[in-house]
Amino acid sequence: MLRLPKICIVSPLSLAEAARLLAEAGPEGAAFAGGTDLVPKLKRRQLRPRTLVDLSRVKGFSGVKRRGDRVVIGAGTRIEDLLESPVLASLTALREAAACVATPQIRSSATVGGNLALDTRCSFYDQSGSWREASGFCLKTDQEAPCRAAVGSERCFAVASGDLQPALIALGANVRIVGLAGEREAALESIYQDTGARFLRLAPGELIAAVELDLSPRLSTYRKLRRRGSFDFAALGVAVSLQMKGGVVSACRIVLGALASSPIIADEAAALMAGGKPTLERVSAAASAAVRRARPVANADFPAAYRRRMAGVFVARALRELTGLA
Repeated sequence: MLRLPKICIVSPLSLAEAARLLAEAGPEGAAFAGGTDLVPKLKRRQLRPRTLVDLSRVKGFSGVKRRGDRVVIGAGTRIEDLLESPVLASLTALREAAACVATPQIRSSATVGGNLALDTRCSFYDQSGSWREASGFCLKTDQEAPCRAAVGSERCFAVASGDLQPALIALGANVRIVGLAGEREAALESIYQDTGARFLRLAPGELIAAVELDLSPRLSTYRKLRRRGSFDFAALGVAVSLQMKGGVVSACRIVLGALASSPIIADEAAALMAGGKPTLERVSAAASAAVRRARPVANADFPAAYRRRMAGVFVARALRELTGLA
């Protein structure tokens, strides 16, 4: 049985106080919300914080609220609540992604912010501490160790496998971030960087406070590749959103998840769809362009070549469905 280490838990009442406590704890601190991914990692000694900043008592940290033509989702909102909120009914990709997260039991505890800040995964890293110690550690936990997934690499290739990340980026989401310097707003995609060991561009103490989306009419969908129909993390996630005007695609976003250490925005693929009427030829060209952006390594379920090929298949299926070409 894997046991939790001894750890100090503090429970602030505001995000500003939480940011201060996290900054004071430094590398030995971690934010705790639903804990559905954090707690297993503590047991496996993948993460070794001495202080957990419990966000459960922070006021105004959860809930889905409509403000005019926009919607604000608190980072502490349970993922299950996304499926039940009528305000989000038009955001199909978000609801489909939320429905793909783990199991109903986990979705009732896991939070939006936790999924957006989900630690990157790797078939070597996601083992017990004793297993990794016996085999030798890797770049994600030891800068002096070699990468076990891509031998000779000078950076970590652990993958970003959160389901909400690609869906919200495809929908043009912004995030509100609270830190020692106050609040700031940023495009969701800007907080990620393509290195598995340090995948979040957040300053010490900074926390995701909320997600903001506009509710302008659009078509969207999310597709997930995994071995089992529930519970499993994504081996591939594809989110697509379209805006149509007069039978012409006026805007398109295509985002690939679980193929790199950050979500991949397939701009070239999206550009091939935008500005014209949807055709099977355009869809095929966009799918091929999406595949060219995918460069996975063998550190997740399914062979890397298969995951890359399925990126094109999923993009094509999503575009055909949204444009009525199926």
